[in-house]
Amino acid sequence: MASRTFASNLGIAMAQASRRVLIVDADLRAPVQHRVFGVKDRVGLSTVMMAGDTLAQAIQRTAIEGLTCCRAVPRRRARPKC
Repeated sequence: MASRTFASNLGIAMAQASRRVLIVDADLRAPVQHRVFGVKDRVGLSTVMMAGDTLAQAIQRTAIEGLTCCRAVPRRRARPKC
């Protein structure tokens, strides 16, 4: 968890120093950056790699000026019952 906090804090500090920052949460087993930055459940890194979505669709703005985030995986959708 410490490395996740470090990445978040470093990203915030760099964005506050007028740098453009993209945090990519590549932890597919236990993603956390989407919670830290409050990004919406849309496209994620996994759907870019597997489903043909674009990286531009996966990158989301955060409340912090200059900081964007790409979540690891979108929340699983319920499968329709047959």
